[in-house]
Amino acid sequence: MLLCLLFQQLESLDLIGNNIAGCVENEGLERLSRLKDLKVLFLDNNYFNNSIFSSLGGLSSLKRLSLASNELNGSIDIKGLDSLSNLEELYMSFNAIDNLVVPEELHNFTNLEELILDESDLHVSQLLQSIASFTSLKYLSMQGCVLKGALHGQDFRKFKNLENLDMGKVQVHVNTSFLQIVGESMPSLKFLSLTYSSLNKNTILGQGCPYARDYVGSRTPPMGKEETIQFTTKNMSYYYQGRILTSMSGIDLSCNRLTGEISTQIGYLTKIHALNLSHNNLTGTIPTTFSNLKQIESLDLSYNLLHGKIPSQLTVLNTLAVFTVAYNNLSGKIPNRVA
Repeated sequence: MLLCLLFQQLESLDLIGNNIAGCVENEGLERLSRLKDLKVLFLDNNYFNNSIFSSLGGLSSLKRLSLASNELNGSIDIKGLDSLSNLEELYMSFNAIDNLVVPEELHNFTNLEELILDESDLHVSQLLQSIASFTSLKYLSMQGCVLKGALHGQDFRKFKNLENLDMGKVQVHVNTSFLQIVGESMPSLKFLSLTYSSLNKNTILGQGCPYARDYVGSRTPPMGKEETIQFTTKNMSYYYQGRILTSMSGIDLSCNRLTGEISTQIGYLTKIHALNLSHNNLTGTIPTTFSNLKQIESLDLSYNLLHGKIPSQLTVLNTLAVFTVAYNNLSGKIPNRVA
């Protein structure tokens, strides 16, 4: 590649949509290793296959790598990236990836903060075990994936620094309460998206879930006391109890066909900034405990079956910028919204 000779101080290279084939191993891309200062490389929308990884090992300064929309498939051995110790962001969406094989050499792959695998056919349990050594991971996205196998609580236990988990539009079987997994395993989580997900009946809440209240509150219960909370989804009632998280800042449970009344305990998520329960089949009234959401900026309860008056107590929410309750049977004054 001539540009490797002409622009040896290049820091960012965009080769998106150039129809570069990946049927011949390496395709000359190993010459990119001459770009000692290269930090950003976009190779999206080409025809690279799994052999591409062996061509990228020399890019030790690379911080962001995108291989979205190529022909990566199956179980991928990313051993070729073993020297990319500075890599912070890896994007491989819109491929037919089943799993990532992470060799021992990559157990020092500790700077990776973002891993985006949207629209893949992942074996979820195998994947999470493979990437558990990525201890700096803060953002994991599997949006739109068909996740094979069952999701187990222990799969998330090593993701102590994960702040953003996007599982919107996924199809997955969860063999225990998903909130239990979150509350027990990911204390740093600030945003969870399950919008438009095909969730089995135990996904949101499960019976005997001792940690799930980690996910729905930030007050500390009286010593030795655990309150039982009921939630109904898909005409089935489940109960959970336990401790409460303090750092959750956003929850999106829209478009999940949730039924029953909104739990009053959600009103104790006092540090939450955004709550989206829209496009479900929730009934009853808006809990007055929502007045405790002192930091709420966006509250979306639209497209449900809620009725009654909008609680006057919500007027104290002076951080609220978005308040949507359209397509319910509600009356009363809506809270003032900040500009």
